[in-house]
Amino acid sequence: MKNLIIILIATALLLAPAYALNEMTEVGVYTGEWYDNYFGYRTDMGDFDGDLMDEFVISAYGWNEQHGKIYWYEYDGDWPTDPFMTVQGDTTLTEYGHWFSNLGDVNNDGLPDLGVSELYDETYHNQRFDVYFGSNPMDTIPDWDMYAVESMMFYGTYLDSCGDVNGDGWADFMMKNTYWTDIDDQIEIYYGGEIMDTLPDWTRGGYDDRLYPLGDINNDGFDDILTIFNYNYARFYLGGSPMDTIPDFEIDNSVAFMGGGGRRH
Repeated sequence: MKNLIIILIATALLLAPAYALNEMTEVGVYTGEWYDNYFGYRTDMGDFDGDLMDEFVISAYGWNEQHGKIYWYEYDGDWPTDPFMTVQGDTTLTEYGHWFSNLGDVNNDGLPDLGVSELYDETYHNQRFDVYFGSNPMDTIPDWDMYAVESMMFYGTYLDSCGDVNGDGWADFMMKNTYWTDIDDQIEIYYGGEIMDTLPDWTRGGYDDRLYPLGDINNDGFDDILTIFNYNYARFYLGGSPMDTIPDFEIDNSVAFMGGGGRRH
């Protein structure tokens, strides 16, 4: 049975002439409901309820014949043993929560929001993407959703916040979709806002494997993103208003860029 071990990295470093060692303390062990649930395939965290302590979220996309399930745990001074909330997919084989992410504060209410995708659908054109707005208390009803509009093999195969790429003060998010048809894989960016629509605000075709937020690497007031093509080629897109689809610079043999990172709003 797959266990997910949450660890806490001690802030104190052992001072030594040549080496520094981080002490790592196990604070909790979390176990899926069944051996093939893929519990712990994806994790994320954020202060979704605004209590100044992060909640952590764990997915098990194989739960119950691949309905998929998301588990929310709330730290309140002690590491929790049981989730305070769960949400699950509606039908088999949808793999709800195969990918999910803290999107940042897309509705600008001061709390981060969580996006969750259905990877599959039996008809391959009706997958759903849900956003749960941060709130206190949290609830299990999505606050915003959208559906795949093309014949699609995988919906939301990669998903992340991308900061504020257009500089309007709202957090934006990006996702990757894979199609059955002759349409290239698509990277799509959706701008956050008081009233969000379901049409992508920025689209780039191509077979990029990974998407990463970078923050504002050129200090122009717009956040930037990185995509990795074939695990070996880095493309950098600088944010702007408007933001174009031409990479601003590229680096070959980019295996070193598999880390990625950036700030969330």
